[in-house]
Amino acid sequence: VMSLRKHLEGAFIKEIRQLGLERIAMMTFLGRNEMGDDTHLTLYLEIMGKHSNIILVRQDGTIIDAIKRINPEMSQVRIVQPGARYEYPPLFDHKKDPHHFEGLAYDKMYLDWSGMSPVLAKELTYRQEKGEDVKDVLTKVFQSDHLYIAQNAPKEEFHLIPLTHLSAHFSKEPLYDGLDHFYAEKDEKDRIKQQTSDLKHFLHNEWQKNTNKIYKLEQTLFESTNSEDLRLKGELLYSYLDQIQKGMTQITVENYYDNTPLTIELDPRFDGKTNAKRYFSRYTKAKNSISILQEQIEKTKNEIEYFDGMLAMMENAGYYDALEMKEELESL
Repeated sequence: VMSLRKHLEGAFIKEIRQLGLERIAMMTFLGRNEMGDDTHLTLYLEIMGKHSNIILVRQDGTIIDAIKRINPEMSQVRIVQPGARYEYPPLFDHKKDPHHFEGLAYDKMYLDWSGMSPVLAKELTYRQEKGEDVKDVLTKVFQSDHLYIAQNAPKEEFHLIPLTHLSAHFSKEPLYDGLDHFYAEKDEKDRIKQQTSDLKHFLHNEWQKNTNKIYKLEQTLFESTNSEDLRLKGELLYSYLDQIQKGMTQITVENYYDNTPLTIELDPRFDGKTNAKRYFSRYTKAKNSISILQEQIEKTKNEIEYFDGMLAMMENAGYYDALEMKEELESL
């Protein structure tokens, strides 16, 4: 920024133009240097995703500075640093002009054309296979002043013509209104994602935690509801106390309710009477816990329903809606 201020303060813009159909804008400035001589400087705006750059260049083509400097150790293809000569990005000069389309081509060949994106290359290939004249389709692209935004497509896409290969519904808007609308929505979604990604992670963890919890509670309730065998084992141990000695790990006795043998596990640290009391104690505890378990299960089901609803709301929440949800959770 200091470099731009030094060289461009007091200058005025002579021209702004796009280089071909690529994502490179060229701003030409007229100004004066410290000696009072006229200067002609060019600011190149290369808008290419992670490779984007802003480069200030003298009239003789040498680079004054750039936001991203690229030295010979970083790239042997293109050097971007003070004193180096400005060159277009690789392959820029070798691309074909789609205004002069002739013959047939397919998606990979279309990518050799200037200004051609992968999604438009696929669309041209798709329409060509359907029997449409590619030259007519390109004419529609060049003449279009509307934007067609794909609705419910796997990925958010838009172009100057409907992207029929996506098999999606399209909304049609005036070009710049459509761009404003599309990127405003995208920006809001990105802001929601940045601000509330931790919230979504928290909601999912709480939902999963309660889902695991209810499984364990229902398992315990089932065991408590079917705890009559604990009472039976306690009764049988009292009936066979004379056969039980301390140190035994189990005993097989006759179940006088159905005249079948029943093996009962014993704690070798205790005698028969204490083992019997332990079985009765477990039986009483299981019976008393049924109402508590049912209450806990109902509460956990409500928690699951709550977090499930919050997750569903997060999918369609606006930025401020998401912040309100975050405040609500923090107050719980």
